[in-house]
Amino acid sequence: MDGYLDSVTKNDDEFEAAWTSCKGRLHAWIGAQTSPHEDPDAIFQEVWLGYLRAIKQGRTPRFPRAWLFAAARRLVLKGRRRRAPHRFTEEPPARITSAEPTSVEAAIERLSPTAREVFILRVRMGLTYDEIAQVLEIPRGTVASRLHDAVTTLRRQLTAEGFCTPKWRESR
Repeated sequence: MDGYLDSVTKNDDEFEAAWTSCKGRLHAWIGAQTSPHEDPDAIFQEVWLGYLRAIKQGRTPRFPRAWLFAAARRLVLKGRRRRAPHRFTEEPPARITSAEPTSVEAAIERLSPTAREVFILRVRMGLTYDEIAQVLEIPRGTVASRLHDAVTTLRRQLTAEGFCTPKWRESR
């Protein structure tokens, strides 16, 4: 298949630009959203093949990063529905990448699923508010609200654990 992609995409600037800017973060995000018995590489491949098909059909997405993350999210959710159709929730599976997560990582894991998803897409994946809105199919204002809630909750949790001082106390 690599030969196919090489020959088809040799002169496709749109594909090359998207690949260069998104491949690492997209793969990491898919890996964080999938359960241990899922194959994140298969989802990653399917997303890129879909993107390539869209370009070849003349449907180049206006916001490539948002398109790619939205496609990945749909495939991850589709896999969850297929595995457990009666127990499906929007909550991503808990994933700890080290034996002892840092306090910040633990605080992020304690966020509500909706706040955590927006926080990760913005902070770790670097998507804009508009791109996140497109990925999650929610209004931009909802993205801002959820991100604000996530940051406020994280600040509160980390302050309670003694890792930071509230801003309002510093100014007095």
